Amino acid sequence: MSFFDRNIDAISKAAKTVFFGSLTILGLIFVTGPVGLFTLVVLAALIGSGLVLTKAADTQARMDQEAALRGAQWHVRLQANRERELHREIQRLRREQEG
Repeated sequence: MSFFDRNIDAISKAAKTVFFGSLTILGLIFVTGPVGLFTLVVLAALIGSGLVLTKAADTQARMDQEAALRGAQWHVRLQANRERELHREIQRLRREQEG
């Protein structure tokens, strides 16, 4: 599991904060008028945080899918264990009945 996978929630919150902060700053810059290098930096931060948010959403979806698969596999193993125990109990009762 990578650093990104382990800290997905914190990274996602930070990227959302940067994204919406950059969006607000960009909006204020366009309202006030002076467009320069700072605008490009804010725009780059906006694009970068948007990419991080997309990656975070993809990773979270993958992790949720893997968790669902593990849950389904656990239920299958549990059912197999129950069937095995029932089979053993039936065999034990048959031996007791015969013996």
